[in-house]
Amino acid sequence: DGVRLHLTEPRDPPDDKPLSFEAPIAVEIRAFELRDGVVSRHGEALVDIKSAHLQAVWSGDTLAIQRLDLDARQGEVQLAGSVAGAKPYRGQLRGNFVWRQADQPWAGSLSADAAGAQVAAVVRLQRPIVANLRTTLGQDDELPWQMLLDIPPTDPRGLLLADSSTVRKLGAALRGSGTLSGGQVSGYIDLNAERLHIERLQVNPGDPATRIDGL
Repeated sequence: DGVRLHLTEPRDPPDDKPLSFEAPIAVEIRAFELRDGVVSRHGEALVDIKSAHLQAVWSGDTLAIQRLDLDARQGEVQLAGSVAGAKPYRGQLRGNFVWRQADQPWAGSLSADAAGAQVAAVVRLQRPIVANLRTTLGQDDELPWQMLLDIPPTDPRGLLLADSSTVRKLGAALRGSGTLSGGQVSGYIDLNAERLHIERLQVNPGDPATRIDGL
């Protein structure tokens, strides 16, 4: 109880070696309870923990979190999952969250599955607005990705935007794909009575210019 964890900048440059989950010894945590903990960085509290419960096993090349329940002043998180091997990794994750960041509440669920050369993830947001994001990420150096984002039409005033906002209707259906070198996004965005069609939005990391075709 009363744990204080202060995060600092890394002293050594990042190691390019692939991360391995090979356990030096078999470890089983049947029940770990924490009450009154704070995680901070640069003197600012990031997470103010009221209580946390963990059950986990680390054996062979597999780290399995059977249960992680976090109750903090910022919100609540429940997670369970596992990860194994070296790149390409295999595993799965399931979780739910209710969290407040900068006075904005966020709530939803997430899931991820890694098998073969790809990781597939789904994020379902319930607050402040309903949104669904599906992504796949390749486990190679170029990190090829694909995404589908769906935001059903909603009035975002008082939820995502201020009550006085002139945006009375917000919705979107976007899809995209790319790699670390760049990507493309297409679809449409609904703003009030207008639908903005995007045939192609080209984004290249490090290039200040963003090209939009068919807007």
